[in-house]
Amino acid sequence: MKRLAKRWGDKSELIETAVTDCILDALSSHPVTTIVLDGLDRLTQIALSELVATLRVVLRTSPRPLRLFVSSTDNAEVPRLAGASTLWYQLGLQHWRRHDDRQGTKEALPGTFSDIEKVVLQEWNEMPAQVRHKLLGVDNVTPSTIPTLPVPGEIRKFYEQAVESLQTLSHDGKTLAMRALRLVLGTDDRMLTSDELLSALRIDPETEELRIGPEIHEERLRYLCPKLLTLDWDTNLGPVWRLTHETCAPIFASEIPQWHLDIARIHLKLLLETHRDPFPEQARSDPIFDPNHPLQTSARHHWIQHVQAHQALAETPDPVLVRLLKTFLGAPESSSPQYQRWYKEADADDLRLPHSTPFTADVFGFIAPCTQTLFTMCRFSLFTLLRDWWTDPALDLSMRNGRGWTLLEIVSWDNVEGFAIGRELVELGADVNQRQGGAGTATTALAHAVSEGHAAWVRHLIAHGADVDLGSPLAVAVQAGNLELAQLLLQAGAQVDADEDALGYGSVLALAAASARLDTVEMLLDAGAEAGRRLGGHFVSAVAAAGANMGPDAPAIVSALVRRGADVNLVGGGYGSALGEACVRKNLPCLRSLIQAGADVNQQLPPSPSDGGSALAIVSAEGDLECVETLIQAGADVNQRLERGKYGNSLVAAASMGELHCLQALLAAGADANQTLSTGMYGSALSAAAQENHLHCLTALLDAGANPIQGLSTGEYPPRGDQGEGGSALAIAAETGRLYDLNQLISAGADVNLLHKSEKLRCGSALVAAAFAGSTDCVKALITAGARVDQETLVGVYGNALTAAAGQGKLECLQILVGAGADVNQQLHGHPGSCQTALIAAAYLGQLQSVAFLIQNGASVDQRVGGRFKTALQAAMTTVSDQDIEIFDPEAARRVQVFRSLVDGRGSSPPKLAERKATITGLLEEHGALENLAGVSM
Repeated sequence: MKRLAKRWGDKSELIETAVTDCILDALSSHPVTTIVLDGLDRLTQIALSELVATLRVVLRTSPRPLRLFVSSTDNAEVPRLAGASTLWYQLGLQHWRRHDDRQGTKEALPGTFSDIEKVVLQEWNEMPAQVRHKLLGVDNVTPSTIPTLPVPGEIRKFYEQAVESLQTLSHDGKTLAMRALRLVLGTDDRMLTSDELLSALRIDPETEELRIGPEIHEERLRYLCPKLLTLDWDTNLGPVWRLTHETCAPIFASEIPQWHLDIARIHLKLLLETHRDPFPEQARSDPIFDPNHPLQTSARHHWIQHVQAHQALAETPDPVLVRLLKTFLGAPESSSPQYQRWYKEADADDLRLPHSTPFTADVFGFIAPCTQTLFTMCRFSLFTLLRDWWTDPALDLSMRNGRGWTLLEIVSWDNVEGFAIGRELVELGADVNQRQGGAGTATTALAHAVSEGHAAWVRHLIAHGADVDLGSPLAVAVQAGNLELAQLLLQAGAQVDADEDALGYGSVLALAAASARLDTVEMLLDAGAEAGRRLGGHFVSAVAAAGANMGPDAPAIVSALVRRGADVNLVGGGYGSALGEACVRKNLPCLRSLIQAGADVNQQLPPSPSDGGSALAIVSAEGDLECVETLIQAGADVNQRLERGKYGNSLVAAASMGELHCLQALLAAGADANQTLSTGMYGSALSAAAQENHLHCLTALLDAGANPIQGLSTGEYPPRGDQGEGGSALAIAAETGRLYDLNQLISAGADVNLLHKSEKLRCGSALVAAAFAGSTDCVKALITAGARVDQETLVGVYGNALTAAAGQGKLECLQILVGAGADVNQQLHGHPGSCQTALIAAAYLGQLQSVAFLIQNGASVDQRVGGRFKTALQAAMTTVSDQDIEIFDPEAARRVQVFRSLVDGRGSSPPKLAERKATITGLLEEHGALENLAGVSM
């Protein structure tokens, strides 16, 4: 093409023969070529005629397989190409014309021949049969006459030409050509690569033992089968073999016998030889035995499909194939070594796994273990070929696979061919009520058959004694939305309220209410299901389950259940009540239906995963403004104090989750921003917003009048570790390092020197909280706002900010406090803690840097105080107790527990802490700490 373009650019004279020769020369260097022609309508009539004439010569004389695809609207010249092409080409041309007419504009052409073929064949298969026949030249086609139509003349013509071409071959050549044709026909559901076909042709399918002939090359096969097979190219697989005329496949398949038998025999013989032990030495050098060889991959993953096809198509089983199959399998209850090696190798395939393999991970789960083949026989319905094995009285039909599934369950699950062998198993005496041994919801063959929607198999099992209440078949039918099978089970005597599990819903009615349509619920109610029954599962009642139904029938289901006696205010279950279920799922239509049915919008809810405490708190936390407004309009109390849950009230729920719109709606409805709470983990809405760092909610609450100096009588503060109760929003912001929140609260008038009084608190003031956590920016902001650096607190583990910073090892905070004038020798008098000075706290808790800094800044090493530790040296020499670690640093306490469990002892500090304390003892002594400790308890 480049040479042609160059000559054209040089204005050389281009004659038709030169163009043809150049194209043919280019084609000879490629195994397969596809020519795509587009824009023919823009050519002049003369140019188009010359192009068509050239292409006719190319199509007839090309030395290599050539495909031509034309994208063009109708014109007089293009159909002339049909005489030099194939029927497949004519279909391709027809497809693209129809595409133009239908769409009005042309899409971009597919990039490869395989892509083009997929588009064309897909559209061809989607055409009505009468349209396909008309395109092939058959007139007066109606749906009623399609089954009796003769084979279209064009297709018959191509078939006859292909068969006639075989008659000129030698006996060996004809045998090889027919074998190749059968192999290509046998892989009609996938493309047969050239390596796979040429390797398979080396194996003689007529003999029972494996005989491998010499290599066969593509050129020989192309010579033998010019009108049968053509070598094509696939972008993923490379060279692939196809029928020259794809439309002749049905004729070949109907008139050429054994087309699946050959490849089934080849696969089984190859597998038997490959996995034989010991492996024959002479075979090691033959690439056909390489596990990565295409034929090996094909045999590993497709042998069963060809065995099944032969079983389905053959009037009588082929004795050679049966013997090969039995040798490969071994026995139903004891597999052969070859089968076991095949199983492990095929199961380990990942990157080599063909997309068309039936041996998926799920299927290997069905047919496990590899030491038994009965489950493979069952899963793939190998009955006719192995009838004598199945009818052996010694065969145990109660065996279970690796998952604990019974034989009837295996044939019932996702198996379109299972019905036939299932009937045989029932006739042979398999127990239709044998239960699954492993875990699972559908635990019988009947339940599995129902889940697959196989009505005929369900009827057959029921007719042969299947228990319609065993294994939750009615629940399975309802969950699948199969009203027909549900009615069938009820007519067969299924008890509508007998199943107290019903796939985890508590009852079949609850399952239907949660997931089905109104007609299913009404069918169960008409069959006697009790609408008001209290359930023991996640849903306390069927009407509570309806709260989880997001379908359009949910409100009508609620109404139907209430009419039949359901109590919408029954408390219990996963989310507390029917109202709770609807609120958790933001199910507004169902929520309205429940309210209309009399649901109590102020009902206190029991503990649940949502930890909401009430319907209004749940939707406030979920951020569902419509549900919040609906509940408020229905009379929900926006200031209701909650008895349970983590919020305390609905305003806290919205603030803690950052749901500003819901918070504003609650405030607009009269919610008290300063409501004191006795339950929950936050204490107030303001502290919740501060603790969770929701600045927009914090600002909205302050704008609504929330008191920044309000002390908290409850709430889990601070937000990490083993928390105490009480505190303030300012202290929470300080300890969590929320500088913006802290400044907002200070600007709103928060008292930076407010002393907390709850004995359960860990930090008695905001400055102590900031120092404790090492929040340096917050320490600076509090000092700037007037916090007293030497203020002694009333409660908490540390009596002032300096002691907290020293004890926790927060050196930067220590430096800031000392720089702001904190007294390094301040002795605490009124505080109940055990560390009366900053140096004692640092020495006891092993904070070496804190000790060194305090000494450098004038801390007295000999200072004697009252309390538990008289001096810093005594504190340094005293082992830190587990109780103190839990008080001062809960996170460290958990690490200590691990240490204790490892050393299996108590009374000693963890290694690193002990080393630091020893170093601190030496440092104190170096600076003159020589206190006489006689009589002092260590």
